[in-house]
Amino acid sequence: MAKVEMSEWNAVSIMSATPVETVKSILGRVHIEFEEGLPKESYLIALYDDMCEYPLKMLTIFPEEMIHFLLEVWENDEVDMDNVRWNYMEYIRLFGILTYHRAADEETIYIIREMKERFYFLFKSKKSQALMERHTQWERIICGFMYYYGFIDIKVLHEMFLRVSSSLVGYEEFQDFLMGRCSFWAFGSVMKDIYGRKAYFQYHTVKNTELLVLYLQQHKDIPYKKLKLDDLLYLSEGTGLDNRWPGIQDLALLLYKESSLDYYQGTVMIRTLVDMTQNGREYEFISGELGKVQFHTKEAGEKAQKAFQTLYEHIPVFEYKGHSRKEFREMFHEREIKKRQKAFTILEGGKRV
Repeated sequence: MAKVEMSEWNAVSIMSATPVETVKSILGRVHIEFEEGLPKESYLIALYDDMCEYPLKMLTIFPEEMIHFLLEVWENDEVDMDNVRWNYMEYIRLFGILTYHRAADEETIYIIREMKERFYFLFKSKKSQALMERHTQWERIICGFMYYYGFIDIKVLHEMFLRVSSSLVGYEEFQDFLMGRCSFWAFGSVMKDIYGRKAYFQYHTVKNTELLVLYLQQHKDIPYKKLKLDDLLYLSEGTGLDNRWPGIQDLALLLYKESSLDYYQGTVMIRTLVDMTQNGREYEFISGELGKVQFHTKEAGEKAQKAFQTLYEHIPVFEYKGHSRKEFREMFHEREIKKRQKAFTILEGGKRV
């Protein structure tokens, strides 16, 4: 439990404890242009002025849970704290909204009065609450996409987003949301090419970005897998594991009940097998990793291998743009049939030449 007290410190003085490179990183994410080599105070004032002039940006930068925590601090004399909330505090302090003091026997959070007066009623408004919920939905959709795609041009991701979302959001707003919010996301991050011309979003389990980009270029004629909103939200809630994939439930039961692994270790094993499969590792190598697990009986180990063999065919693969190996083979087979059909000319009388 931490005490909450009001403070008359000004926001910029609290922000001054932030490393200058961190301040410049934030300026870049919220599209504030700046020159290198200026005094640190210049960057702090630029960020502070932008917050004051465009306060709604804070709803893009701060996740819904963080804003709810901030409102709780503003409205109470004491608040319960855990590691997640202390992480929130560290980030909020960068913007001069709150600060704190932690001692062995006492923890105190200090409200910066000017910032509460500036943002409290904005964050409490129904319009802001609706916007926060909207942004949370966007986050879940983007997360779902990345579980399938792994690595994608943000412009393409925006196009895919518009197909499933009810929000008619422009590309610039979409990019601003990604840039402002991605520092909180454990599932991915924004990347740019060496010329800074294109922006990409990468899922955190991608093992070899350069190799994946090469494969994607080789498969440039393959369309990204079309996904439904319900599937994206389902996968987002399942942290990238879809219980509807053939073989996954059988494999899970065998790992949980018929092996030496406990529930947590079994889940980690499934997550590892899925990650390797999505990154294009060969079946023999991955099944060898599963073979290291000690099952109670030989029969259980064989059933686990058979379940994984089924699962391997149905997991989305990054280099196939979200298609599974089974879907990719079927798609390739259909294309070959069409190519052969085009190679023939139908003459009068129904004969092919």
